[in-house]
Amino acid sequence: MRQGALLAMLVLRANVVVPADTLREAIWGESPPESVSTQIRICISRLRREFARLGAEHMIETHPSGYRLRVPQNGSDLREFENLLARGRDAADEERPRDAARLTRKALDLWRGPAASGLESRVVQMYAAKANEDRAAAYEELFDLELRLGQHRKILGELFEHSEQQPYGERLCAQLMLALYRSDRQAEVLEMYRGLRGRLRREIGLEPCYRLSLLYDMILTHNERLESRSPWSVDSSRPALMG
Repeated sequence: MRQGALLAMLVLRANVVVPADTLREAIWGESPPESVSTQIRICISRLRREFARLGAEHMIETHPSGYRLRVPQNGSDLREFENLLARGRDAADEERPRDAARLTRKALDLWRGPAASGLESRVVQMYAAKANEDRAAAYEELFDLELRLGQHRKILGELFEHSEQQPYGERLCAQLMLALYRSDRQAEVLEMYRGLRGRLRREIGLEPCYRLSLLYDMILTHNERLESRSPWSVDSSRPALMG
């Protein structure tokens, strides 16, 4: 567990010097041993031996204030994910949705589950939160792209899975509603919207956002723009869905 927390911190903060105090808190929380500095050095030595077996013995650098994991441009799954995702967003900005979807899907395929899964360290989870939020945002961007490409049936299963994981996710709910509508499952669309609206009202005291309410109204009226539009890009100047 110590080695896991240490490695997670170095990977999540790749190419940045992680202070020894941060590592101490990540590994032992509020109850570090008296020999904490020695224990950290032992953990670092063990990691270096593991890296050496892979021919990368110089990746962990020692600095006066802490340690740094030196990772090249695509030297870790996290860095490659970030690079592929950036390329996908560039393709989307250039109106190349197929390329954007392909690159974004390739980036997400690098994940094997949430970052730092199974590590209970509060500090590790704090730093892992950004990576996990980036992953969740990337899925939402991917679903928008694939809906735009008419692949609603292909992603229905994934949309159900992600919606269950994020019961208050309005953008995911919108995407699932549109995919269901295009799959001729309108009764489930109404159930999805009313379920989310009930949860928001009951547990948070809020109504669904404007864009989700607009989508619901357009589904009720079978608006023809729902056949070829993204569910989440609403022009704030007028009630219409944009491509």
